[in-house]
Amino acid sequence: MRIIVLISGGKDSTATLLKALDYQNKHSNIDVIPVFCDTKWESELTYQYLEYLENKLKIDIIKISNDKYPNGLPDLIRKFKRFPFIKSRFCTNELKTKPLKQFLKDINATSKDTEIWLGVRLDENIYRRIRYGRHLTDKQCKLYEVFRNFPKCFWDIGIKMPILDWTANKVFDYISNHGIKPNPLYNHFDRVGCFPCLLSGKTYFKKCMLYPDGVKHLKILLELEDEIGKKVSPYFSVKKIIESHIYQKNIDEYI
Repeated sequence: MRIIVLISGGKDSTATLLKALDYQNKHSNIDVIPVFCDTKWESELTYQYLEYLENKLKIDIIKISNDKYPNGLPDLIRKFKRFPFIKSRFCTNELKTKPLKQFLKDINATSKDTEIWLGVRLDENIYRRIRYGRHLTDKQCKLYEVFRNFPKCFWDIGIKMPILDWTANKVFDYISNHGIKPNPLYNHFDRVGCFPCLLSGKTYFKKCMLYPDGVKHLKILLELEDEIGKKVSPYFSVKKIIESHIYQKNIDEYI
């Protein structure tokens, strides 16, 4: 049996990976396959953290991406000529879902030999509770119950969400008890993902300016706003954030 653990570099997927490895240690016929969907829009600290996990846990994390967009999110925005928004999360579909579909095809995944483990928790936000609230921790459901836009040939593949009812504190404690450090981005952020996630608010964008690669990404977004003639969000523009931010001196060093 192959267990595919979807890795993001965040605490929840890390805890899920550790649970899968613990399970593997108890069952000799289990092969854990960590998979990272690379949007090419992550913090450099996240990429370094993935290397840390590989070295610390003596594993290989498979990196997959959509070859149609060599530069990831910026290429995608240029193609669609708009920015992702909460009601149109085409970024997730193009940069994560499609590469995962292709990966499942490449390994000939079937319901008999493959199970997917997701590191999601109900207390993350209301959307998680609505989407996953009917499922139970460690109880297998089917792929079609969670992701209906996958080909039917994969619908019967099992999915488990082993930390579904955990709190954030329990996740951090579990990671620490395994001798693993969390992603250093948690020094400033509550969650780890795209840097910045274009569906996040102004506060998240401003915090990204504390990091050189965050400033670099904001510069790219500023250029994209001018290029496609639209704001990154209906509620704010990157230009206004940069102009009003108290870390203006840091910005001037990179732009």
